[in-house]
Amino acid sequence: MGNSNCSLVGAKDGSEKKTDIAMGHMSLNEDESVVNPDTQHNAHPNHGHMDMDMEMELAPVQSEGIQVKWSWASGMPKAGETAKLRMTIMDAEGMPIPVKQLEISHEKKLHLILVSRGLSQFMHVHPVETGEPGVFEVPVTFPAAGDYKLIADFRPVGGNPLWRSEWVEVQGEAMHEPVLLTDKQLERSTGGMNVSLTFAHPPQAGQEDEMTFTFEEKASGAAVTDLEPYLGAVGHVVIVDSEVENYLHVHPLDEHAAGPKATFATVFPTSGQYKIWGQFQRDGHVIVVPFVVNVK
Repeated sequence: MGNSNCSLVGAKDGSEKKTDIAMGHMSLNEDESVVNPDTQHNAHPNHGHMDMDMEMELAPVQSEGIQVKWSWASGMPKAGETAKLRMTIMDAEGMPIPVKQLEISHEKKLHLILVSRGLSQFMHVHPVETGEPGVFEVPVTFPAAGDYKLIADFRPVGGNPLWRSEWVEVQGEAMHEPVLLTDKQLERSTGGMNVSLTFAHPPQAGQEDEMTFTFEEKASGAAVTDLEPYLGAVGHVVIVDSEVENYLHVHPLDEHAAGPKATFATVFPTSGQYKIWGQFQRDGHVIVVPFVVNVK
């Protein structure tokens, strides 16, 4: 598996803390890295979306100290109400980083992952450029009150993929999240399909592994071969540990596959429980397939 083209995109965020993001406090995290030294491949390759001449003209961005300022246009968000999240990507000096100095990764310059503290809620959205240097905005509707982690996933020109995160407390009726339980069987029925997940080896911390999603028609059991590209690939996988400290975003080994299998390579950084969300598209609909696994 040493030839995989996907790697660890997230690691434990050792410096974050819950802050009042309505006040625009910055989240300055350590460089939560992005290259697996065992594979030397990035999980967010640039796929040639950026013009080569433009790429040559832009000097590499210094990744160290990059931070994100988070703010809400109309105060703290409330459950069931749409709120506008404003994000400003800044360098170590607090200066906005021009949007042109962010690379397009799987059709977007910025991916935003939102998960609730108990991992029962998951959203993957894409903030849009505002025209102001380094500033992106996106409307967000939280389904219930409680604590959510916001994870900004992006890649500076000439650098490795980065992620910066922050907690937000959503106001409203309290959310009662179920206890996170490890799945005894890694099988789901969704979108008219039966979807199963298998690993090349029992998941073990620090060891590169391959995980394969297999798709069958629910009615007939026939192999599914018409999965559609989602953000430029057959699928995407987001992984978060039960402590909401480790984050991984990996892409398939064969991005042009259409089923019945989609295989991803990753490295779980620590032992414990992890929730895996596989995202795939069929018939124009994005399907989210969640599994909970235990890593030794």
